[in-house]
Amino acid sequence: MNTNSLYTPLCEMFRTISQKEPKKIVVLPKLLKGGLRFVKFVKTKGEMSAAQAIHRIAPNLVYPEKAYIAAKGRLSALFSFGSMATKEQGEVLRDDVSLADGFVLKSAQAYRINYSRLMTACARTLAQGSCEVLDSAQAAPEVNSLPVVMMEGVLRSSPVKKSLMIPFNDAEIWLINRGNSFFIIGVNICDTNLIVETVNQVLPHAGIYLKNFSNSILFNINNLDVSFEAWLKDVDTSSVCLDGCAFPFSPSAPDVIGYADMKFDEVKRMGVDVTTFKNAVFDFGTHIDEIIEDTYNLFPEYHNGAKAFEAAVERWKNAE
Repeated sequence: MNTNSLYTPLCEMFRTISQKEPKKIVVLPKLLKGGLRFVKFVKTKGEMSAAQAIHRIAPNLVYPEKAYIAAKGRLSALFSFGSMATKEQGEVLRDDVSLADGFVLKSAQAYRINYSRLMTACARTLAQGSCEVLDSAQAAPEVNSLPVVMMEGVLRSSPVKKSLMIPFNDAEIWLINRGNSFFIIGVNICDTNLIVETVNQVLPHAGIYLKNFSNSILFNINNLDVSFEAWLKDVDTSSVCLDGCAFPFSPSAPDVIGYADMKFDEVKRMGVDVTTFKNAVFDFGTHIDEIIEDTYNLFPEYHNGAKAFEAAVERWKNAE
């Protein structure tokens, strides 16, 4: 493979930020702009320690949540890191949805990762330092390319209330909600027809159809980028401060929510949707101040606070 086509994985970005090395960084626009997000279980003490450290660095982009596994009874033993969650089925699945016969529900600690925004924050941090950041539409993972497909639909079509993973051979199929959107994320699987078929088999009344997804994007990421421990190899976390993630408080997801509530007071009279606003805070972190200022600047053009805010968000993303 031509080494000029390789993009810089997150693990190398973190190391470069920590060591303040002047390097040439190559980013893939599709990964920065694609909105890729996924959920990852933490199975060992080492993974938990690394995940917690990354959460402290970027509390709005990597944060903990309790997630669930739907697996065949005989397979449930493979997930020794989880706990049986049979009584929680009503909290996890939509009221008219249940697991197919032979499947059991387990729960375990996981972390949600806004991969696209985390990579963008790293790239912006490096560009502000001594690194040259180049984008290449042809860039590809250096080694161990891992396919990830992201399908996006509307929240009302979601069969789940909480994040659920369905194991499929050596792949993971994730069902997650965010704001007004419903996502199916296929990790190490890119056949959308097979993904939909599998989900409907495990959740017989889910009513999942390809036509209900407005967007479907295939990504290829570096396999190392799904390992919390790989991100922090040879990294001094105390020296890492990411662009947009330097909050004026001890970082935690609840604190980010409190920060979003405080900032929402500045726009709530403009009719901005609270869910849309909070999602923007989690996406753009402390840059929400600039987006709010631009919202006020754009209001005379749109005469509508919600539309002005959406335009300000798009303008910020396009200018990154």
